[in-house]
Amino acid sequence: MPDGVGRDPAERPIMTSPLDDHGDGIYSASAIMRFPGFRLPIRMAAVQLEGGGMWLHSPIAPDAALLDAVAAKGDVRFVVAPNQLHHLFVQPWLDRFPRAQLWGAPGLEHKRSELKFAGVHGTAKDPWHDEIESIRIDGAPKLAETVFVHRRSRTLIVTDLVFNLRTAEGWLAPLLLRMMGVHGKLAQSRAWRFGVKDRAAAAASVRRVLELSPRRLVVAHGEVIDALPEGALERALEWMLAGGKALPAAA
Repeated sequence: MPDGVGRDPAERPIMTSPLDDHGDGIYSASAIMRFPGFRLPIRMAAVQLEGGGMWLHSPIAPDAALLDAVAAKGDVRFVVAPNQLHHLFVQPWLDRFPRAQLWGAPGLEHKRSELKFAGVHGTAKDPWHDEIESIRIDGAPKLAETVFVHRRSRTLIVTDLVFNLRTAEGWLAPLLLRMMGVHGKLAQSRAWRFGVKDRAAAAASVRRVLELSPRRLVVAHGEVIDALPEGALERALEWMLAGGKALPAAA
């Protein structure tokens, strides 16, 4: 969701947490994106690979302390821009970890042509496949999101597929989040109803995710759920699972 903001230094995210350890080699760090009238939490994930090194998902704009904290866990091998919206802050990480490979969502290599991509993620050919499964959410090409499941811990890592926003800052935040259907709960934004063009393909993708029985959920917007309640993810994805009718795009 942060696409198009943060390029002005005055809009740089405010760091809100150091590198949090969730166990099983799963880490995250969060910040706040500032918009007129509201502030949106954003979170990056970091996975310590069994073969050595770190895998970063949707990296946030780092400060020196966060860069050092990640470096202390291992050299970054992969930086992942998981969809068409979450890509603004990859460059500082590539500068600090020049041996890291950048992997992007389909089409992002054209949107960010100044960056050097090693590949497009979302298939069994991803170099981290033995440890982290990549599942592309088909049917919504303008977002082109891939979600990831850390096999050993059954941790699901998503960007905009679902939100878990428990608090809202700014006078406009409650209104906007209620309009999106994501205020104060684990939920999927209603924006997907405009973006999904092939509802059967999208439903098949999220069924693949659920078949892996995630136990932990790391979201880019909101709080980490270290122990997913039974049925919570299915309820959050109800519209997409049902193959709900896609709304026409705005003119």
